[in-house]
Amino acid sequence: MNTFSYSAFPFVRLLLPFLAGRVLSLFYTPSFLCYLLVFLLSILVIVSLSRSLVIPYSKGWMVGVVIFVVILALGFISKPNDYFDVSLIGQNHVYKGVVKQVVKSTDDRQSLILTIGNVDSSALYYFNVLMYLKNEPAQALLPGDQIAFYARLGDMKYTGNPFAFEYAEYMKGKGIRGQFFLENENVLRLGRVFSLNRIFYQTRQKAEAKLRHLPLNTEEFAIVSALVLGDKSMLDYQTKANFSRAGAIHVLSISGLHVGIVFIMLTSLMGQIGKGTVALLKALVVILVLWFYAAISGMSPSVTRATLMFSVFVVAKWKSHQYSIYHSMAIAAFVILVINPYAVIHAGFWLSFMAVGSIVYFYPLVNGWMYFSSPWAKYIWSLIAVSVSAQVGTLALSLYLFDFFPTWFVLSNILVIPLLPMMLVGSILVVVFPADSILVLLLGESLVAMFRYLNQVTAWVGSLPFAQYVGLQLDFYQVLVFYAMLACFIMWQQLKKGKYLVYVLLFLLVGLVGLTVSRFNRYHEKIFVVHQIKGKTAVTLTAFNKCECWINQPLAPQEVDYVLWPLALHQHAPSISYRRVDSLMLSPICNSGKNILMVNGKSDVGRLIDHADVIVFTAKSKLYQIKEWLNKADKQVLVFDASFSYSQCKYLRKEVQNRSLNAHFVTLDGAFVIAI
Repeated sequence: MNTFSYSAFPFVRLLLPFLAGRVLSLFYTPSFLCYLLVFLLSILVIVSLSRSLVIPYSKGWMVGVVIFVVILALGFISKPNDYFDVSLIGQNHVYKGVVKQVVKSTDDRQSLILTIGNVDSSALYYFNVLMYLKNEPAQALLPGDQIAFYARLGDMKYTGNPFAFEYAEYMKGKGIRGQFFLENENVLRLGRVFSLNRIFYQTRQKAEAKLRHLPLNTEEFAIVSALVLGDKSMLDYQTKANFSRAGAIHVLSISGLHVGIVFIMLTSLMGQIGKGTVALLKALVVILVLWFYAAISGMSPSVTRATLMFSVFVVAKWKSHQYSIYHSMAIAAFVILVINPYAVIHAGFWLSFMAVGSIVYFYPLVNGWMYFSSPWAKYIWSLIAVSVSAQVGTLALSLYLFDFFPTWFVLSNILVIPLLPMMLVGSILVVVFPADSILVLLLGESLVAMFRYLNQVTAWVGSLPFAQYVGLQLDFYQVLVFYAMLACFIMWQQLKKGKYLVYVLLFLLVGLVGLTVSRFNRYHEKIFVVHQIKGKTAVTLTAFNKCECWINQPLAPQEVDYVLWPLALHQHAPSISYRRVDSLMLSPICNSGKNILMVNGKSDVGRLIDHADVIVFTAKSKLYQIKEWLNKADKQVLVFDASFSYSQCKYLRKEVQNRSLNAHFVTLDGAFVIAI
């Protein structure tokens, strides 16, 4: 059994206070006093360490406390360089910046992340923005390109759809301050600066061009691009949904599994790493190739973590043949947080480390449950043991983030994982060797067959009955209780002290009570929502584990999954019942506890306005009719849904303000949500 001693791993001891400091910085902005405090504490640490030889052992803990506080403070103040003025939002200025990253590139559009360093000839700014650029492929921008333009900086708009994924929040978590929408003729190219991202991006483009020689359709090539190059921008909604429901989405996200395959391939070709000059050269080659692969695959937290861990492993093997997975995980996390402080709020950062830590600790336990003499049975059971071990550490966080659990994840891993090394190694060989070489021609048909198999098997597993379990949703505090219980279980396993088992049972009891209370409250909670789905009407009422939705046109599957289902799942509604609003009618929302009226088209509202608490208008109502109804309205809440265009909402907002009415425009303000 793996044992863990907190004091035996110095980087683990450094990571915990540094991580705590990074989390604190999310809620508080460090002031000058914080920097001064860190400086004074640093001096105190130096003095303490210089006198540690004469400090009695019984008082040695004081040095440890001071070091702990200093590391926590360093984590607190180590925010990224970012100089931004909120007054820039909504204003036109001349901006100069450098392309940092190409998020997505198609035949006529690009999504870019820019680092702005100059505004109206002032160099007092330094911040990142998102740019949507309309241009031709020959005019596409690359990382490192310097550009200038005159434009209005727009804010990252929140949809406001309850419990749904907020892209604006995700981008702000990555340090994005705003967004631009421009055409190529409005951008002046000033030259370029050296950028490693440019080299990596161009290398990925060349690799993508080589992979396009494989006779794959668009859907299959998107899978190849995601699996080999880490580019998931070409994946369509249905493919991602199939992999997610099958519990195989990790295959499309380059992580330790993929980096491990590359590592095994390199060590198999070069031999094991020992000691001496030749071994040092082997170690350098392996580390350089791993980091190069990580760079062209996007440098995501999971890839960076895995590459750092394997690099530490290589160095340890060359130096002393001793290696601690816990120590290397701490080093990887520490380096990632230093390079990218925003990683602490990324779900991938936490899921990645929890999955690896869970596999390292629980795999020997789970694998020891059964013994097989057959090599094939051992192999299959080891796949099952790894899958189960990873789920132990990520279950609670996955339920909190995604509101469902893929019940057939073991089956999909058994069917998919054995082919993954062949697909990955074969694709790398296709990239490395010329397109007309015999090896590439021989590999081509086999790779095409394997990728088609991967696509079809995930679609099949995802379509099986009960592929997703949606009966359990956790809130943040319940997730904390789960991991506290898991930590106590590990302590009980390691120390064999009965008090930790008692703590496990206590946390389990607290968790069950919390779930019961949560389900009771959500059962009696009524939530009325006018969703923001561009150009469409979607009005939802959830109550008593039921979810009803009023629409006047069909919704796309991704609109249902991304906008409506998060609310339904959070309220424990097993399904959504739809009510089609006729083209010309008044629709009262029943069983809501409030008088809610939905006006959809030409209708005689009459005296109904006087009795309504909330009136929802759709764009099928004529503007002259709406103005007549506005003259009759008084204390009602007027909601104009997302079927109204931006220009219509701006015009109607002026009409509402002139009458001093209470109105909410979903297109401008986000979804309208009230608890009844």
